Amino acid sequence: MILVFLMGFLCLEGVSGSHSWKAYLTFLKGDSRLPEFMAMHMVDDIQIMYYDSEIGHCVTKQDWMETVNKEVSNYWNTQGDALRDRQKNLKFMVKALMNESNQSSGVHTFQNLYGCTLNDDDTTTGFWNSGYDGDDFSNFDTRGMTLSPGQGKSRMVEKFCSVDQKNVPHTKVYLEQECIEWLRNFLRYGKQKLERKVRPKVVVYDRLASESNSIVLTCLATGFYPRAIDVSWVRDGETQMDSAATEGILPNEDETYQIRKRLEIGSEDKHNYTCRVEHSSTELPQIVAWAPSPGLKDGILVPVLVVSVLVLVLVLLLSVTGFVVWKKKKPGNQKKDILYFGH
Repeated sequence: MILVFLMGFLCLEGVSGSHSWKAYLTFLKGDSRLPEFMAMHMVDDIQIMYYDSEIGHCVTKQDWMETVNKEVSNYWNTQGDALRDRQKNLKFMVKALMNESNQSSGVHTFQNLYGCTLNDDDTTTGFWNSGYDGDDFSNFDTRGMTLSPGQGKSRMVEKFCSVDQKNVPHTKVYLEQECIEWLRNFLRYGKQKLERKVRPKVVVYDRLASESNSIVLTCLATGFYPRAIDVSWVRDGETQMDSAATEGILPNEDETYQIRKRLEIGSEDKHNYTCRVEHSSTELPQIVAWAPSPGLKDGILVPVLVVSVLVLVLVLLLSVTGFVVWKKKKPGNQKKDILYFGH
């Protein structure tokens, strides 16, 4: 259940031209063999800081963050103190929740995601969400100035939200002012990396559908930055195919992104299909046409069943041949052969 709640937010589509700062916090109660408390700060899905209760201090993940720490504020010490206080609060929260739920053993998690977004029109938004044991626990509405329990939650959760209402004014100021001020500093000092533009590599390939008489076309765009991108399948240069499926934009290990768009077509489809990719790193869209692979002929599926039968027949023939050779090589058979030819 660890990070199930928070990982859902990593796959959210980004808004073109926007920038965000996010804090991911996880508190663990029980024998999980992991630190009791872990925290990670990110700007535009790029990790800038890590902290856990075993290390006991903030660890920078970007060189330019050292400059922020020296010239803007003592960021590491400030954040370290705040995270230690947050750890104490979450420890109390989890203990209280376990008592209310009559839970005395097992591994339990409380997770918190909060941060702010600076849009390209200079408007701002803040968010603050929490989860307990992988489920939505509470959400903070900056406009309505309310902290509400997750959907379908019990009165127990409502009680905790009511207690936390006293922190609402401070939370609103933090998300709409302090958070945005920090984000502007990060964008200024990390501009070379955060505002870089890397062109996507686009590859188109096909495969036979596993359970139907059709072909699956896949367009892969990878290695691009920033995150915002538009990938679509187009038929005959005119019709955009809205039926294409995707898991969304996913991160690569090198702090770039990737996305796959899949389109299923009939085995006798004679139309031309192209993948169209629009990204801020290129002035014009990249357009890559689909060409049927050698396993496909004129868009018609190779009869897989026939191939499978031929392979099976070949295996049987080899087996029979091997058995005949083995019988002839048996000692008794060799002796009879020698006597026969000796007459």
